[in-house]
Amino acid sequence: MGKELVFSSIALVMGILLPVYADAAQADTQKQIIAQKEQEQASKRAEYNLQHSVSQSMAKIAAAVKWFGGFCYLCRLQ
Repeated sequence: MGKELVFSSIALVMGILLPVYADAAQADTQKQIIAQKEQEQASKRAEYNLQHSVSQSMAKIAAAVKWFGGFCYLCRLQ
């Protein structure tokens, strides 16, 4: 009878603890997935901001070159 009591006690404890551990593992996996998605979104935002900044800088450089070219042309006319 002592062995049966120990076995049933272990089975009872395992029946309670295993689902708790399984739920904790699933929650941890979900947190990792959410963190990974947030990191991907942050990376995409940073890439977009960098592209936008470079694009604006290139437009300013193109305008300056165009202005300087026109200025040089006017200087040659005089």
